[in-house]
Amino acid sequence: MIYGQSRSATTISAPRRVSFFVVKQRNLIDALLSFGGQEHIPIGIEYIDKAAFQQRISVEFRGRTVKEILDAITHPVGYRWFIRGPVVLVTHDGALVGKSNLLNTRILQFRIGETSMHEASLALSLHLYFVLNPNSGGIAGDSPGGQSGVPGRAVRFEERHR
Repeated sequence: MIYGQSRSATTISAPRRVSFFVVKQRNLIDALLSFGGQEHIPIGIEYIDKAAFQQRISVEFRGRTVKEILDAITHPVGYRWFIRGPVVLVTHDGALVGKSNLLNTRILQFRIGETSMHEASLALSLHLYFVLNPNSGGIAGDSPGGQSGVPGRAVRFEERHR
């Protein structure tokens, strides 16, 4: 998940001073997105856990560096950050890596017609199951039917090889 991407890639300077930043009673994700939005810094979040949503952060900074502010937001809940190109990436030591991390799973092709968001979610879950379990002969079960009330659009994802 990347937020705050600008049209032109800029260099992020960790020692750059920020005149003012405040966040009150927000979770890690909200605090990072607020900071990234204010300072026009693209933030990539590679891992999210329960603490990232539940623990509340309240900080106020005047004349601190980008590094000091990111450290103060991320370190108390066990996260760390680093700069990769024009993006600040945020991760956690407990983050799954390689094929264990579902965010690293590639789905080469996925298509569905116009349907409800609920049905689209079920179709994607089923497709992901077969991508992760290619030797599976199938699955059995049911799901609650009905419409979610949120219409979906036709979706087509394909990975193009160059």
